[in-house]
Amino acid sequence: MLDREKAPMGLFLSLVEPTKPMIAEAAAGIYDTGYGKFPKLQIVTIAELFAGKRPQIPFGHTEGFKKAAKEKDAQQGKLL
Repeated sequence: MLDREKAPMGLFLSLVEPTKPMIAEAAAGIYDTGYGKFPKLQIVTIAELFAGKRPQIPFGHTEGFKKAAKEKDAQQGKLL
């Protein structure tokens, strides 16, 4: 999944407890950001989220986000 999407990390949110094959698949390795090491693929259930568990994500990680196109506006920068 990570290779197909060309993603450095992934999070699988589940309603039910993961099966043994799911856990084995999630053992995809470690992603080293240079600021810390994080699991490449994590499985978190909804129940765990409600219990306060949070996925391990690097602070300030933005590689997976696309930048929005800049909008050109004739009024931009002018005061009313």
